[in-house]
Amino acid sequence: MKTRFQRGSIRFRLRQGEVRSLVETGRFEESVAVGDAILVHLLELGGPSPSLALEGSRLVARIPAVDARRWASDDSVGLCYELPEGTRLLVEKDWACLEPAAGDDNRDTFARPTAV
Repeated sequence: MKTRFQRGSIRFRLRQGEVRSLVETGRFEESVAVGDAILVHLLELGGPSPSLALEGSRLVARIPAVDARRWASDDSVGLCYELPEGTRLLVEKDWACLEPAAGDDNRDTFARPTAV
């Protein structure tokens, strides 16, 4: 899962297996060491309203389960929510890169619509 912070938004991009795991288990998380701490990015399925919270060193995003299941099974690219605090929360399918960076690969990404 890739997490991107940009201009008042937080965007999660998930590969095919990550989307499956999210729908099957109700959650998907990534973590990275930052000094002596571990930063966790967690995406969970929840009730009717999306939310975003910082819980210690965990960034927790919750999206409606009904939206996630529909999105996982159709051709739509992503989900976009405007949260009450003004932050946009986006959850998207991760498409294959046209020119992967060194060390990156396109395994398990979604086919780009122009490549279909």
